[in-house]
Amino acid sequence: MKSYKTFETSEPASEMNDLSRQLKRFTPIMVVIGAIVMTAYAALQGSLSVFIAYSCFGFVGFAIVIFTTGYTQARIYLTIYGMAAIAAVVLAWDYTNAYGAPYWGGGSDEFFFENNGIAYAQKYGVFDYSSIRGDLVYEWESTVAYIYIIGLLAKFSELFGGFHTMVPRLFNAMCLSLIAALSYQLCIRLQLKHSSAIIAAFSSGAFPYLMWISVQSLRDIIQALLVLLVAYLWVPDRDGRWLYPIPLLILMSVLSVVPLWEMRKGQAIVVLLLVGVSFITNRRSWTPLNLLMLTPIYSAIAVYGIVTYYPVFEDAYSLYTKAAPEYAEYQARGGTQQTSGLSAAVFQAPLFPVGWLFRFVYALISPLPTTVWPLYYGWLSAGTIIQIVFLPFLFIGLRYSLQSSQWRIIGLAFLSFFVAMSMFTFTIRHSTYWMIFAIPLVALGWERYTGNHLKLIKLMAVLASSFGLAYFVLKG
Repeated sequence: MKSYKTFETSEPASEMNDLSRQLKRFTPIMVVIGAIVMTAYAALQGSLSVFIAYSCFGFVGFAIVIFTTGYTQARIYLTIYGMAAIAAVVLAWDYTNAYGAPYWGGGSDEFFFENNGIAYAQKYGVFDYSSIRGDLVYEWESTVAYIYIIGLLAKFSELFGGFHTMVPRLFNAMCLSLIAALSYQLCIRLQLKHSSAIIAAFSSGAFPYLMWISVQSLRDIIQALLVLLVAYLWVPDRDGRWLYPIPLLILMSVLSVVPLWEMRKGQAIVVLLLVGVSFITNRRSWTPLNLLMLTPIYSAIAVYGIVTYYPVFEDAYSLYTKAAPEYAEYQARGGTQQTSGLSAAVFQAPLFPVGWLFRFVYALISPLPTTVWPLYYGWLSAGTIIQIVFLPFLFIGLRYSLQSSQWRIIGLAFLSFFVAMSMFTFTIRHSTYWMIFAIPLVALGWERYTGNHLKLIKLMAVLASSFGLAYFVLKG
């Protein structure tokens, strides 16, 4: 770790101290405001379980961060957790105002997860995990692990007066805050500047889209945390060394991939492929000792996995192949976007020769900032504008990442999840997985760009405004 600390202090001390001072001042403010808002909400809802969940998840996440990393990461965690608590209350109020219930559209996938989780809590014990598949959900469902988590949270809530929808949202808020702290740690390991690492960490936690996803009863944030954790474990230093010995890395990766597999198999498969690429492309993997020790292990795991899970992979491929046209047709009718005209043009175009390019561009500027009401859509629109303005730095960072053995897994992770989301589901919340890797790449692009940063931002703002104006004129 000495080399990382040396790099971290290579930045001007005044800049580091200024950021540290601001973080020290801001963290207590957000902790206090978050606690006040959540306490008032729990009191108005008459739900002790909400207050207990807020306190417990805040403490558990803080303990994980402070004992595994350091004070800067702990301050980032607490700040994002306070902000997420406020966002959770605001979103619940906004949804209730717009739809009559604290769920998107008045009812969504959250109902599915919460209802099945409550049913599990009422019917089964803590160790009856296998009863979920085939009883509460279909055999082919890949949501079992998240339903189990909701069930455990429901059992926990029963000790304090009963389940409330805010309990899983606070659990997700904890996961988002852990993502922010881990993003800082990742950026430092990748040898970005201290200031860039802090800004990237806050962007990972406070970016409108990611925070919006985190304060709903959805599985994407906890999956993103597991994905980011595995990627972090397999990022080498500049000399090709990993954080831990390879056997320990494999064990920690398995412990992360297993629950990920039980929540969404597609993401787990991508993560396994990324780990394989990281190992194969690292020159230190090809030492005689590593090959002697690990070749039999990898061969046994590969044979076992192919024999055991080939039917699962085959079914998943068949399902995805069948579902892809259905998703395209759904999105062509407008899908979850409020832009049916543009969606039709994008998704009705044949994938080749240019349809794939339309989807890539559309993904980078989604959700389109077309309205500011309900309130949450205005918040998402602000995030999309920021996203568009910083696109050049993303491309610069991506180019450098693919040329660097240290950054390669980050660039490949971004591309894998971005292409999968753009070409297959185009469900907006699936952007979570590529977004957590896009932010460090933007930070890398910002540091590597040698021109005038402000001029480039202004240029992108003008282009975005021009395209937006053209869209509204054509739409009208």
